Order: sequence, then structure tokens, then C-alpha cells
Amino acid sequence: MKIIAGHTNMDFDCLASMVAAGLLYPDFTPVFPDNAERAVRDYISREKLGISYLFASQLETPCTQMILVDNNDLNRTGIPEEFIGKCSVVYVYDHHPETGEWLEQNRVRGVYKPYGANISLLMEEIRKEGIILEEAHVRLFLLGLYEDTGFFSYISLHEADVRAFAELFGMLKEKDISYLSRYLVTDLTAEQLSIMDDLAKQSTYLDTANGKIAFCTAEREEYVSNISFVAQRLLVILAVEAVFVLVRLGKTVYFLARSRNRLIDVRESVAPLGGGGHPSAAYVSLKETSYVDAREKAYDIILRCYKKERPLREVMNRDVVTAAEEETITQVREKMLAYNHSKIPVTDRSGAIQGMITQKEVNRLYQHDFGHLPVSDYLDREVPVLSEDEDVRRAREEILEKRRSMVLVSREGALAGIITKNDLLLMDFIGNGQKKSIRNLSSDFRYGLKGANYKRARAAGEIADSLGYRAYVVGGFVRDLLLKRATYDIDLVVEGSGIEVAQALAEKEHGKVIIHKKFQTATVLFEDGFKMDIATARSETYARPGALPVVMRSPLKYDLYRRDFTMNAMAISLSGESFGDLYDFFGGYEDLKKGVLKVLHTISFIEDPSRILRGVRFAARFDFAFGKQTMGLLKNALEMKVIQYLSGRRVKDELFLIFEEDYPENAFSLMEELGIFPELFRGLRFTKEKVKIFREIRHTIHWYRLLYFKKKIQERSLYLMALFSDMDQNLRQECIEKFELTKRFQTLSDQVEAFIRERYKAVHVKRFLKKSEIYDLFRNLESDAILYLMAAYAHNERFQQYASLYIMEISRKRQLVNGNDLKETGFKRGEELRRILEKVHKMHIDGEIKTREEALRYIKRLATS
Repeated sequence: MKIIAGHTNMDFDCLASMVAAGLLYPDFTPVFPDNAERAVRDYISREKLGISYLFASQLETPCTQMILVDNNDLNRTGIPEEFIGKCSVVYVYDHHPETGEWLEQNRVRGVYKPYGANISLLMEEIRKEGIILEEAHVRLFLLGLYEDTGFFSYISLHEADVRAFAELFGMLKEKDISYLSRYLVTDLTAEQLSIMDDLAKQSTYLDTANGKIAFCTAEREEYVSNISFVAQRLLVILAVEAVFVLVRLGKTVYFLARSRNRLIDVRESVAPLGGGGHPSAAYVSLKETSYVDAREKAYDIILRCYKKERPLREVMNRDVVTAAEEETITQVREKMLAYNHSKIPVTDRSGAIQGMITQKEVNRLYQHDFGHLPVSDYLDREVPVLSEDEDVRRAREEILEKRRSMVLVSREGALAGIITKNDLLLMDFIGNGQKKSIRNLSSDFRYGLKGANYKRARAAGEIADSLGYRAYVVGGFVRDLLLKRATYDIDLVVEGSGIEVAQALAEKEHGKVIIHKKFQTATVLFEDGFKMDIATARSETYARPGALPVVMRSPLKYDLYRRDFTMNAMAISLSGESFGDLYDFFGGYEDLKKGVLKVLHTISFIEDPSRILRGVRFAARFDFAFGKQTMGLLKNALEMKVIQYLSGRRVKDELFLIFEEDYPENAFSLMEELGIFPELFRGLRFTKEKVKIFREIRHTIHWYRLLYFKKKIQERSLYLMALFSDMDQNLRQECIEKFELTKRFQTLSDQVEAFIRERYKAVHVKRFLKKSEIYDLFRNLESDAILYLMAAYAHNERFQQYASLYIMEISRKRQLVNGNDLKETGFKRGEELRRILEKVHKMHIDGEIKTREEALRYIKRLATS
């Protein structure tokens, strides 16, 4: 079978080109893709095409020969591979700029002309052959011509397009083209207006050598038609030279670009992602990429392609792990393992670059028992070294074109910094562009962190500036500030040495500093109890799921990228000129406004399964929902049973944090709904009965605190007992051991179990118990155990009366006499002393003895009887 093929998401230009090719080659059958644009599908169903055709799903036999139009990629024809696997391309008609080179390389016959519309070049072929067009052909060809030239407004417009229009218009029987508006979008629908509004609000503007460009992002759970027309309108509305639109519609992420400047070729932005198009209009769909990842990739490509370059000294990573040339192979190997580096630069004592050593070489030498040898004998001395005054373009040439993993940056021969491949992909070259497009929070920050604490935060920023560093407030404080929630302690991140800033701040503000060298962090404690954690900006790697991370210094963007959710990956600058600026590289602010939890990358839950429990806690606290893709990733992680990689202690820590929430039962109910409990521990469930007990625990503790008792109650112990309440004794014991719970909790748990098994039945006797009997009922229980039982048996009114009477009155009764009083009266034996003291105390509880004098008279009578 001989066929004519176009491309997926077929537009009118492609449809017109396929029909035109069908006229040129009547023994070839046009085969349309099944996923044509909606307007095109409507046209095919309503109008005559003047030619016979098939849809891809209607094919029954393999194809032998193919004519390709408006496309040069067999993977984009929309025809299943089994029908075209052995098909040869005999001719190509295409107007995309890369097609000319493609035809030459693949030795395929064809016609390439850089016209605005593909139908224009096919019209020239039809004219040569003298083919007479029907009215249906003319109407369709005009649609394709108008659409692909943007109503003759795109910069790709060619004089051949104008000639084709004049010729086609002259062929119309009625000189009326108003029918075009029926199929070509001229006005936006409500859905398109809504998403265009979101795109405009979420725009980042960048200055390039050829004018201002915009990067716009948005998400929708439902599909919105003709998003390309929305992108074209944004180009006009935002008054920029080019617009780049990244939008998630349902499960698919689309990246579109439009330009009205001949010096800005937008094909460069979609080509690395597998897309194509024209210098003025390009497109790609990304089905296997998360929205966050796609936004990162697209943005970095835009920066790489169009942004003015900066010198390496402004973008290099100054915190470089190095080895001295006199160090041994063993010492360097340990350093590589500690920092998870595969290569380390080696310097002499003056800091001059001597070369590079790789992990592969180090391991081989170590395995051959040469660990004692100096590393200087085995260096690669032909490493790329660039001056700090050179721009990023030179680093890009070395890394991306010459396939280097990194380049070293020097200052007068000494090592000054390093640029890696990851740096190029994740580095922020935008200066103040992105953060200022969102907001400055200096006034909010001052209001949220009043008085001395505000002064301390400003001092930290000033100290960092004076040391040549940059300091930022990060994480929960930023999130809560934007949510208008009360905030307390704050976390700072320093691009530089966080420990150095913490030490200087503690000295200036009369605080005490605690240093954690392993994690490059420090905590500053102030006299009034305020605490400030200061960390060195760092990235993390995980040796395996659930393992603790290996940390290393990095720029702010890396530090934020390692965090759990977009809403926690924002920072506020404390540096002088940019004080209060919000850094939001990953769309956390918009997700916060929408009440959506999103991870930053697709293996987030696999790298650190505790993020599943953390996500549940945040979802319950803020009444947020997991983003659709994040929910899918969470479920996939559960299916992979990654939580089982977490140690019992880490699970316990996350459970304890949930217990500290205002309504922990909400988080546990969500965990039950998601099926998390079976992955934590077999037999663990969270039933509706436990929801009630959790609520009663909260009410009971509140009641207890209103009594102003000095004894502190550990709420988490009560919640834990409720969580384990329906487990048999053996499983409960396994849980206690797995989560490394304290002996005190074991004691409380045993007390509760023994009470339920041996004493609770006493509550159900027909008569009411005397106070001394209530004393016997509860005397061996700690307060925490009694409060848990009150919550567990909240439905039993009599039990509530007994327990509250014991706590409020009976437990407060003190012994009126002691052992010395009894000995003075003449009692000798220890057992007899205990029995009499107990009897006197119970008489005191029952009101039979009220004062010490009455108690002394009573024991004297006993002694003389």
C-alpha cells in the first residue's frame, strides 16, 4: 500500500498539504493521524475534501511507500510502527528549516522551501502539473495558508505565501472567505481566557541581546483546546519579542514558543526536548515528564539559548572539594566517598591547579594495595581550565560540545571555582528577574518577625554580605509567612559558610552557638529562647532509598531543589540590595495559593520515603491536596514498598511530628486512605474508632491542663497507645521494638493492658464504688495511663466519674501519718506498719478520718486494743 503521511496533532496546513499531495499522486492514499486538532476533526466531519482518505486506525495492511508532507520525522506521523516499519520514504514536501539538511543527509528526494505555510510550496507543484482544483480544495488550502502564517502576521511569511493566496482567492467562485472564522480561532473561549490569565500572572521576563522575552507557566486538570492560539495572543498582550509557554493540561505537558523577532529562533528551545517547528513558532509535547521537571528543563534551555551570558566568576561554585598533591591515594579515596564525588581537582600548597584524579583510578590503585602512594603521580594534567573572566559560553562549549563532565575556573593560576554539567542545567542565570516577577516580602517579613528577632535576621544578612556570602531565610518560615500563619524559629541558608555566619552572629547578638560540622550547620540560641538554625547551602545524594543523605556545598538553587515539596522550596533574601526578595524557582508560591502539594522531581519519594509521611502531615495541617502527578508518584512509591527502607527510628520521628499537629487524626485518616499503614507495620490500621479516641485524647488533655496540675503529660504516648490499641500483645511488642520506644512507654502500655484485663470489670458492678475502692482501682496507674483510659472509655459515664474523681480529689489526698508515728505508738513489724498506714489512708479518703489528730488517736486505740 502506498500512503501520504503528515504529522500528529494535524493542523489545517498539514491537512491541506496531504490533500494536495493526493492530487499530485493519485495512486497514494492520504492517511490522517487519529489525534488531529479539534477544529480539523470538525472540518473533516462536516466538509468535503475532494479526495479519498483513511485514518491511521483504519489501516489493515502494511505500507510499502510513503510521501511525507509538512514533516520529516517518521516517529511523528501518527501511524503505528507495524504499518510503516518497512516502508520507504520516496518523496518529502516540507517547509521546516531543518528539512533541507535532512534531505541531503538521508539522500531522500524532496522539496524544501522556507515558506510560511507548507501548502504554498505544494501549490507551486500543482501549478506546474496543471491540476485543476475544485472549490473544496481551494477552501481547504486557504484555511491551511491562513492558519500557518498567523493571518499573514508571522515573521515566517514569505512572498510565495502571498502569491498562493492571490491565486487561490482568484479561484473562489464567491469571493468570500468569512468561512475561515468558523474554523480558525479568532476569539478566546472562557477556558482559554482563564488559562491565559494564569499564564500572564505567572510570567518571568528576561532581557536578551535581541529584546525582552517571557516564560509563562500554568496547569489545568482538564484539556484546553487551541493552546497555540493562546500563546500567540500572549505574544501581543505581554508586548515581548518572544513568548515561551509551558502548560500542563491533564497528564500531558506542552511547551510552545512564538517569536516576532527574526533574530530569536524559537526552534532552539524545543529541539533539545524532541520538538520542532519554525523560527517563529515551535512546539513539543512531554508525556513522560513531570510538570516541575519540564519547567526546570524548559527554563534552563531558554536561559542557555537566549540569555545574555555572565562571567564565570559570577556563576561558578566556589566551594570545591580538593585534594593536596601530597595526599595519599587512601586519603583521597575517603574524601571521594565522604562527598560522593567521582572526580576531585588536585592543587599544590599555593592553590595552583595541578590536575584531576578520578574515582576509577583511585579505586584501582587502592585495590592493588597502592593506597600509600601520593596522588600526584597519577593525575590527569590535561584538564580544562578557564579564567574566571571568561563567560559561561566557554564553559558550555567544553561541557556540552566537548563532553567534559566539568571545567575548573582559575584566578591567576589558582583554583577559584568549578562548573559542572549539572550546574549548567540547574544554574540560575537570571539575576533578579524571576524573583522580582513574583513579589518582595520585606514588609511582610518585618511584620512576621518583630523586634529583636527581626534585628537578628537583618544582622545575619549583613554579616553574610560582609564575608562575601549571601544569606536567605528558607523553608517553613517562608511558607507560613505567605500563608499568614504564626511563625517562630527560622532557618537560614548561606551561600558560603553557614557556620562562620552563625559564629559571628552569636558574638554580635550575645547568643550561644552549637556547631554540627558533619552537616555544615549551626544553631544560634539567644537569651530570650529564640533559636536560629543556619546552614550552608548544600545539595544531597542518597546511597539508597531511606538512607541518610550525603551533603556537600552548593548554590541556593541546588539547596532548594533537594527539599521535599515546592511550597517548602522558597527563600527570602537577607542581602542588602535584594532584602525581602522571594526566590521561587519551582512555582511554590502558586502551588501554595492553589493549596496543592507537589514534589520537585519524580524520584523524590524513592530517594527519601519519609517525604510520604511528611506530605501527609502537611496535607492534613493545611487542608491541601496532593497534585495529580505527585499523588501518582506517591502511589507508585508505595507499590515499590520504599517505606520499608526507613529505619524504625525515622518512622517514629515522623509519627511524633504528626502527634504534635492540632488534629493528628486527620493525617492518620489520610494515611489509612492511601494504604500507608500496612507498609509501616503489619497489623497497623487507623479505624473510625481510633479517630474518636484521638479526639477524646485531645479533649481529655485539655481538661487536665485546665486543672493546673504540674505533672507534664506526654501527648504522644497517649496517641501511640491509641494507635496500637487493637493490636495483639505480640504485634504491639514488635512495634515497640521496631520504633525503639522508651521503657516508660512500655510501662504505660503494660499498665493500660493490665487494667483493661483485670480491673475494668469492677466499673460495671451495680452499686457505686466507695472512694477508697476507686483509689484501689487507679492507684497503680500513672496519670498518662489514666487519661488514655478516660479517652478510650469516654462513652462510659460511670468510668469517667470515677477517673475524674480520682484525678481531681483522691490522688491529691496525702498520708496523715507516717511510719515514725506508728513506731512511736508501739508498732514494730514492717508489714503491719504498711497495712495500718494503708487502712488509715483509705479511711481518710472515705472521710472517716479528717485530720492528723484524728488519725493519731485512731492508731493509739489500735495499739492498746
